[in-house]
Amino acid sequence: MFYKFIYTSKFLLFSFLLVIILGVLQRAYFIGINVYLPYKNLLHSHSHFAFSGWISQSLFYLINQMLWKDDLWPKKIRFAYLFHFLCSYGMLFSFLYQSYGPISITFSTLSIFSGYIYALFLFLEIKNDKSISFIFLRFALIFLIVSSIGTYYLAYLMAIKNTDLILKQNTISFYLHFQYNGWFFFAFLSIIFHYFKESFLQFNKKWIYLLFLTTTISYCFLIDNQQQPIFNVFLLLVAFINILLFLKIMKILYLNVKSSTEINNIFKNGLMTIFFFIVIKSFFQFISILPYFSSIIKLNHALLINYLHFVFLLIYSFFILVFLYVTKHIFLPQYRNKLFVIFIILLVLNQLGLLLKSFDLTKNWTIFLNQFLFVLSIFLMLNFVTLISLNKKTAAF
Repeated sequence: MFYKFIYTSKFLLFSFLLVIILGVLQRAYFIGINVYLPYKNLLHSHSHFAFSGWISQSLFYLINQMLWKDDLWPKKIRFAYLFHFLCSYGMLFSFLYQSYGPISITFSTLSIFSGYIYALFLFLEIKNDKSISFIFLRFALIFLIVSSIGTYYLAYLMAIKNTDLILKQNTISFYLHFQYNGWFFFAFLSIIFHYFKESFLQFNKKWIYLLFLTTTISYCFLIDNQQQPIFNVFLLLVAFINILLFLKIMKILYLNVKSSTEINNIFKNGLMTIFFFIVIKSFFQFISILPYFSSIIKLNHALLINYLHFVFLLIYSFFILVFLYVTKHIFLPQYRNKLFVIFIILLVLNQLGLLLKSFDLTKNWTIFLNQFLFVLSIFLMLNFVTLISLNKKTAAF
């Protein structure tokens, strides 16, 4: 029974609940509550599991459901999915136990290899499909593999005890860029385009290849190139083209969703909200390529963390929850739909609180915001527990 439960959307919701709980425990530290776990352990467990056990595992699930029904996943895909699940939970508990250590590093390495296995098996399954959705999916899997280079190089720097902070930051930026703007975003587009596949017959496939190319090159913009002004001008142009392509695709999605008569209002409103958040993300990306703002953002670590939280929660996590809900993998009684809306409002308030913390504030304001964010995280957790308890059944696409 438990073995079968792993392959359901309910287990994904449970994983997200664990991410929220770890966030609550971290917030407790900032108001002086002793949770009997080192903060560093909580931080690493939370971040690794959020990426692997929640977002990546959920995208694997949605992609599998996009291609096959619940009981029709090929055996090799089921194996890869289970392997990745076990590695993710191994990281969750081992990082809580020892932060970075032999056990956690082993599970982290195995998690990367499980991603390789899944990508390889999926490549073989879709190799002959030239549709828009599967072109996006192939590039998403490439980005998933490429992002792991950052993890390997960071491990190498730790092994040789290199203390160069700029090099370490560039390595982390490499991983985050190809996860957020590569694997996550291209997988998101693949799922959306597959769902509306009849509406995109006039879509120019060359845009996908150009988006892939500019996304890849745009990483270089995150590296300090003050001594190479000509190269910076080139990167500025590439980043600008990347944002324009990004917004062009979002406009096409927006117009198709807005005019669609085949989707219900909940899905339509959910996607419209996500598109709005993506426009905010694009605006942030645009100002971040301007030299003045770029220098400010690079110096303000809290502002960058806030941006990462914003994209993680209000775009990718929100998308996963909305898609699970609309495709009836989350089932709520009609009168309980407002709980879902309240959950999103709480996420927005959470981001506003983090944004305020990004600026220099008085000590009293900082204390107040820490208390506010802790209480807010408790409400988020309780709201999500209620949502899970009301999730009476799951269904296929």
